[in-house]
Amino acid sequence: MPFCTFCGHEVSENAYVCLNYGALVDENKNQEINSNNDGISFGIIGLCFALFIPFVTWIVSGIGYSRAIQADNKNAKTMNLIALIASSLAAIFYFIFSLTY
Repeated sequence: MPFCTFCGHEVSENAYVCLNYGALVDENKNQEINSNNDGISFGIIGLCFALFIPFVTWIVSGIGYSRAIQADNKNAKTMNLIALIASSLAAIFYFIFSLTY
């Protein structure tokens, strides 16, 4: 079995990511994942949940924003940042609304 180059823990043969450290374990798989996911899909999901479930948006868009930074994708960074701001504003609105009623 292969080992994670960052933390040294054993990972399964088919693993893309070390579950202990969170790093990709194979360069070929790394290129395959980076070409398919640069954070834009997380931004779309975050925008969908922004007004209804802000907590989900914070998680999903936070992941998307960090992936967009790694991929250096300005559009994905912007989309995830907008989702984070919209969900934060929605959470504040829900909090204020719950205090008034």
